[in-house]
Amino acid sequence: MMSILDRLSRHGEDPAPGAISAIHSGNIGDVIYALPTVRALGVSHMLLNICEDPGAGGRVLTEAMAGSLVPLLLDQPTIETVDIVTAPIRVAGGFGYQAWVSTLVSGLPLEHVSASVLGVDYVLDRFRLQPLERRHLVEAHAMAFGCRVDPACAWIDRPAMASRERRIAVSVTSRYRNRTNERLAEVLENFGPVTLVGFRSELPNYFGIDGELREFADAKKLVDFLSECTVFVGAPSFPAAVAEAMKIPRLIDLADGLINAFPLGPNGWAMPEDSQEARHLLDGLIRDGRSAADRVKPFLKPAVPAPTFIPRFTLEWQQVRGEIVETHRAQADAVLGRAPTRVRVTVPRMVARPTGLTLSIDARVGALEISNLRCVEGSTTIWTARRAEDLSVNNQAMLSSPPGVIRWLMAEDGSGRVHLMVPEEIMARFRDRDVSIVFDCRTPREREITQWTAREIAALGDALSRERANAERCRVDLSEALHKQVDLEHRLQSVEGSTSWRVTAPLRAVIGALKPGRGGAGHGE
Repeated sequence: MMSILDRLSRHGEDPAPGAISAIHSGNIGDVIYALPTVRALGVSHMLLNICEDPGAGGRVLTEAMAGSLVPLLLDQPTIETVDIVTAPIRVAGGFGYQAWVSTLVSGLPLEHVSASVLGVDYVLDRFRLQPLERRHLVEAHAMAFGCRVDPACAWIDRPAMASRERRIAVSVTSRYRNRTNERLAEVLENFGPVTLVGFRSELPNYFGIDGELREFADAKKLVDFLSECTVFVGAPSFPAAVAEAMKIPRLIDLADGLINAFPLGPNGWAMPEDSQEARHLLDGLIRDGRSAADRVKPFLKPAVPAPTFIPRFTLEWQQVRGEIVETHRAQADAVLGRAPTRVRVTVPRMVARPTGLTLSIDARVGALEISNLRCVEGSTTIWTARRAEDLSVNNQAMLSSPPGVIRWLMAEDGSGRVHLMVPEEIMARFRDRDVSIVFDCRTPREREITQWTAREIAALGDALSRERANAERCRVDLSEALHKQVDLEHRLQSVEGSTSWRVTAPLRAVIGALKPGRGGAGHGE
């Protein structure tokens, strides 16, 4: 079978005549979820297609990433050969010579390319043509080829000599996550040594989480390490995919929206929203993963604290019809407690261009936190406030917080107003579609409020010290300027009082009389 693919490297044995082949373009976690289907199809020749264009569905599979998968793939029971390849397909801009020298997109994925053109038996990229909403990626791969797999069973074996230690492996990324680092650190607090799985370039993802960062040269070494850990905690990621494949005890923080990498089978749990419940479940996983189910329903049900207040959330916006500006509102009430409460404000369909989305919170409470704010169309998230500039608050009681999170101390009779910087293309959807504003809101514990306030006071103290230093520098500069001014005035007085200045006075008077006026003409004209 002829192939258009360019082979960059080959690993393992040369494929036998008639060997079944399959190709995958990443991401690397998707390759892990494809392995049950690879085994069911009897694939012995695996090809990894380099796909380095993030615009292609967010996929990236570099040659280095593909190389890191090779030892693990060759360790699978059916795979004997792994080729790292690239497809000589690119999209250029312009015409003639410009089309030769410019490349808009390269390293394309292959779900729409025929297997016969590529010279393989199966194009695993076609799992992306399946409906992925609420369907596990293992099942999506199997559905694409009519295979029967059991994602509840482990498909990567734990090394025979592995000895489990009291250690928690943690992996989070900037994508596909729900909790902030502070809330995840609260869940992990005092549970023992934590190893952060990732590269040094990913260290900002772990700010605020105590642990030792550890890098792994290839996926096989990651498997060896995870097999010795007590439990895995984190968001959907490549290490989470490996933990899922091994079915080690795992607690996964699932984001809203597209959920297709959730835990299945034994020892796997979705992280509860409430931090105390998450800690209770994590304790059960550490003690014995098989008995963690007993901790989902505690023997003594903890008393739920009564809500201290029921705030009202009001979303305000303006619609412009010609020269007429109309103000509209939509409201929602919620019972808030210590755990985040999901609040949904349904926006009616609009007939004119909406502008100026503002969320008002009428609450009698000491402190409040809003996070995970997003625009939702049906069950699909179309915009999420993840950057600091996505939310704007004109309130002096604001507290420092991570991007996309709002914290503030509220007056007893006060209210907060949050301006939503929703992009224009998202605002346009409000006109003819059912769009809602969804966010999580909670009242923090007294200890959290104290920590927030202490950090804010320390930050304000540092800022005040800097401003005082700047003021002192300005005072010194002003003193030097005044000294120079006095010196110049003294020198001027000395010149005007000199004998030379008095003697030349008649001459200066004559020169002044003969000097042309502002119009350019002399006085004699």
